[in-house]
Amino acid sequence: MRRNFIFFVFLLILHAVSAQTTQLNLKVSNPGSGCDKDLKLFRVYEIKGEDSLVWSHQDSLCQLSFPLDLPAGKYRLKARSLESGEAEQTFEIKTGGGTIDLGTMQLGAKASELEGVTITGVPKKFIQVDAEKTSVTVEGNAILEVSSVYDAILKIPGIIPYPGGGFAMGGQAAGVYFDGIPSPLSATDLENLLKSLPATSVQKIDLIYNPGASYDANYSGAIIDIISQGRVSKWISGTITLNAGFNRNQKYAPSLLLSGKGKKYTWQMQTGYSSYGRDNRSSGERFYRYFDTAAVLNSDRREFSNDRNVYFRPSFTYRFNKKSFLQLYGGTTVFRNDGDGNSGSAAPSETPLLTFFEREGRGKSINTGVKYRLFLDTLNRKMEIGLNYYRYSYNNVRLVEQRQDETTYSLLKSLTKSDYLTARNDFELPFPKWKAQLNLGLKWSYSGVLSEGSYRINDTTELELDDEASGFNLPFFYEEQNMAAYTELKKNFGKKFSVTAGLRAEDYSLEGKVEDVSLINRHYFNLFPSVHTLYRIIPEIVFTASYSRKINLPSYSQFDPNVSGYYDSYTQSTGNTQLKPNFVHRSNARLAIFEYMQLSVDYSLSNSINLGEVTADSNSYVINQTFRTYENVQSFSYFFSLPLPFGLFTKGLKFFQEAIDVDAVSFMYLYANNNKTLIPGYDYVNGNRSQWTFGTYSQIILPWKIRLNVDYNFTAKGMFQLSENTRPIHELELVLSREFSDDKWRVALTVQDVFNSNASYGQTSYNPLLITSYYKQDTRSVWIKISRSFGRYERPSVKESGIPAGNSNE
Repeated sequence: MRRNFIFFVFLLILHAVSAQTTQLNLKVSNPGSGCDKDLKLFRVYEIKGEDSLVWSHQDSLCQLSFPLDLPAGKYRLKARSLESGEAEQTFEIKTGGGTIDLGTMQLGAKASELEGVTITGVPKKFIQVDAEKTSVTVEGNAILEVSSVYDAILKIPGIIPYPGGGFAMGGQAAGVYFDGIPSPLSATDLENLLKSLPATSVQKIDLIYNPGASYDANYSGAIIDIISQGRVSKWISGTITLNAGFNRNQKYAPSLLLSGKGKKYTWQMQTGYSSYGRDNRSSGERFYRYFDTAAVLNSDRREFSNDRNVYFRPSFTYRFNKKSFLQLYGGTTVFRNDGDGNSGSAAPSETPLLTFFEREGRGKSINTGVKYRLFLDTLNRKMEIGLNYYRYSYNNVRLVEQRQDETTYSLLKSLTKSDYLTARNDFELPFPKWKAQLNLGLKWSYSGVLSEGSYRINDTTELELDDEASGFNLPFFYEEQNMAAYTELKKNFGKKFSVTAGLRAEDYSLEGKVEDVSLINRHYFNLFPSVHTLYRIIPEIVFTASYSRKINLPSYSQFDPNVSGYYDSYTQSTGNTQLKPNFVHRSNARLAIFEYMQLSVDYSLSNSINLGEVTADSNSYVINQTFRTYENVQSFSYFFSLPLPFGLFTKGLKFFQEAIDVDAVSFMYLYANNNKTLIPGYDYVNGNRSQWTFGTYSQIILPWKIRLNVDYNFTAKGMFQLSENTRPIHELELVLSREFSDDKWRVALTVQDVFNSNASYGQTSYNPLLITSYYKQDTRSVWIKISRSFGRYERPSVKESGIPAGNSNE
């Protein structure tokens, strides 16, 4: 069945790209001068079919001959020039192609007098709403550009930190992509990298609430796609940035972005270093409900960590001709994660336990790839072939000293090596006559992960970090392969209504084993439909609705049986090889007014969702952190946002009749988000109350062109999946910034978590356990950012030699 499907897709590709070619001959005459010489200024030629533009060309020659790959039909050619007037001529392309000679087109005389000229400002458009995604521009956005990529993401309304790491968007876990490629980094490593990257290295951030058929089916949540800068200069341009943060710990993040271009090539290089020192504190209580009397274990934990990260990301693009280019890109990251701390635990009738720990982590990653894009005809039909390879390795050593009735030592060493390889072939085939576009694609991917662990647990001999730990070993190897094919049709019905319908087929095979013993051996083949619609009620009001079916396979870390998280004699963690894949149905409806005011509703039904689980043996204080599959889980999410420009209160509705420069307007942006999850069979201690998040960010233009940005968010009490937030969480951030020397210099002063209030209080029920927790990150700090841009930037067109911004799905 799989082979038949792929063969069918190939037939569609061959049929779509077999367009007929017509040769068009044309001679243009300038008024009074004929065509005895070429013109110094470009003429612009446009061909329209019905009401849509299907071909555009610029040239300075008087006599032209060029091929057209257009279907049979009637067309209108329009020519214009800055040094003369305009001319139009109609022609017809018949079946079979051939040659059409339009003769000589006489351009009219240029108007010598203008009755009047009106100049209006062009407002910056930072949010663009489409049927499949919402694009948030970072370049030139003073609110987002001032900080790291991580902070820029969290400043986008509706995106909040996800419990356990990462991001949540619209109530769903959101995966992070870089230029259309999913990041394979762990939540901690990804966070460190995003905090290292300056927001000035990003052109825009695409928010895909409900990914369609052109995206992998093995992801049931939303997607945050970070699109890199595509700016280049004729020689060398760049930006030097220094971020420095101060509190009890120092934080540094210098970076450099360089780019340039030649006649047929462009290049770009990003490099930087970051060092983040943090103090974290957590405490909690465990209520064991299976003892004869109530038993409580109290714990308190402090940890200092220092995460250092060095990255280097070059790319090079070569343009063979106007129709094709080749891009080579790569990147390497070297990082260290060190830390130490202590904790105390006390249980009834037992001696208090004191634990001291330290850890060292060493890792590196290599990412490399190649992309070839070919424009098949003048309609911008294109083919793209891409190959990407990613290698990741991480060596972690953890030493635990425990003092109770006696002193014991535990040494845990783990090594993770992973390889990811993907190859894909995509086609974008627009059909302007029918106002439609057909996307087709094939993809093959492979991932292999080796996780090794060696341990010495509760040894009475004093140990050091560099000692051997050969007590026992669990080498776990996980392998996954995927073959996928998709087809996606986009169709516009007039100027108001558009539909995108897609179908994706994916064939998964995965295997996990310890040495030669197979623990996991599964195979899945499924079809995944998706539909996205957009309706423009009026140009300023847009309604979108979507549906998709996805599969979410457990990650290898959830399967991994290694005891990867031994904290003390009361706490350990391991994976679960019995987890099931999650087939999820997602639907979304969204109303956008002026593209900034939004109201959206999300609903998802998960057949099998894998969430964290804590288990304990009867009459034992020892717990094991693992994972469990829950069936038929429903999630609801509601989001609302409202922009309030301060000029609205002083000028009324006349404010909207003026040209608006976002950089010079004082405004407040309000938003609210509500999430609720229904998990059958889960023990809700205090009921299943939905969770609200409210927030605002404001821009206030002060004297001397100083900009004040205020970002505040408030999360109320309520349930998020299994965890109940028992106290509100709120955070305030203030940013003062100013540009100098034609925006070449930018200076900013940021105060994060002004009231030092970003702390979480929660509780989770795992019958017969009830666990309460408190966690406070090292958040309040003062940051100074100085950046200097040099050179002259240009934005290359999609057919020039610039670095492609975005992926083939755009």
